[in-house]
Amino acid sequence: MSCVSEAEPDPRAIIGTFLLVDQVAQSTTQMTFMHALYYVVAYPEYAEILREEIELVNGDGPLAYRSLEHLHKLDSFLRETQRLSGLSNFAMARIALQDYEFSNGVKIPKGEMALAIGNPVHHDSDVYEDPLEFKPFRFSERAQAEALGKGSKKYDMITPSPQFLAWGLGRHACPGRWYASMVVKHLMVYIITKYDVKLPDSAKGKRPADWNFMGSCVPNMTTQLLFKRRDDVDWE
Repeated sequence: MSCVSEAEPDPRAIIGTFLLVDQVAQSTTQMTFMHALYYVVAYPEYAEILREEIELVNGDGPLAYRSLEHLHKLDSFLRETQRLSGLSNFAMARIALQDYEFSNGVKIPKGEMALAIGNPVHHDSDVYEDPLEFKPFRFSERAQAEALGKGSKKYDMITPSPQFLAWGLGRHACPGRWYASMVVKHLMVYIITKYDVKLPDSAKGKRPADWNFMGSCVPNMTTQLLFKRRDDVDWE
């Protein structure tokens, strides 16, 4: 909104800004959901584990909002999805307001943009064990191993850290991450509990390859998935 003048705001600037924010919020949430769904169909053995957690926490009725924070395995599944198939390799874009020099002598002139690179961190074997392997419960197991209390959000999907840059970092980390997390979890719960989903036989059980270009990681848009209503679901 920095382009909006306090003295005489231009409606076009205001509308354009909100349209941009809306587009960014919706498209990134959709892509995160598709990345996660592709991991579900590529590793169908985890669908039943997630389904059991959902039924244990929420029962067989409509999903209650208060149940979301207790779906720890689903949360871990989504955080691992973001780690391996993050939407962008770039994070924390910042413009230097003054000349800055790091301790190693690297200089950033005033006005230049600097970014953090996410994948080298997310795929670093010094940070993550078997970094290129999809381990859906990596983070929930870490929380259990460290005996973190129920109120801890250290390894939650919405929690950024220097080792997890999917949302950026610091006070300018994505402000919409709580909303995005809620939407993706609702979608995942609905699909997992209502449908059996699988890849066609031609895929040979392999997860659709991500499309990587210009620093972005986009879910494969040519993939076909097969949906079947689950017989034990009450559709009334």
